[in-house]
Amino acid sequence: MDSPLPIPPRSSPPIASIGPIRAFPMRNANCPLDRKPPPMPRLPFEVTVWVKKTDAFPALRDELIGLAVEEPNGSTEYEGIVDLHWRFDNLKEAESVAEALTVLRARPEIVLLRLSNDDDLDASISYKDERNV
Repeated sequence: MDSPLPIPPRSSPPIASIGPIRAFPMRNANCPLDRKPPPMPRLPFEVTVWVKKTDAFPALRDELIGLAVEEPNGSTEYEGIVDLHWRFDNLKEAESVAEALTVLRARPEIVLLRLSNDDDLDASISYKDERNV
């Protein structure tokens, strides 16, 4: 009867190797399809408005956009609050939009109205902040 082949010790190299297995093909830096687009520059000034999503939200959103004179750059919804963001490259334009939106800060649906200055965080202004109330 044939004897079984001896099992090599664990420290020995594999008998045969086919090389690393890759789930995805290697990227080719010269291929335009494999290049990542350059990141968009982050604009330093932002006006942020948090709005409770009530039945009045669609009309209030339209009013905010009308006062800002443009659609927000971004918007997300979380736990019944919708946040709208407008970003600017200059402070005067950001201040102008923030000031235009202050006419709505008395509305109970508005939770936050803030002008953020990423270049100088101490210069950021909260026109209304009821996040912790």
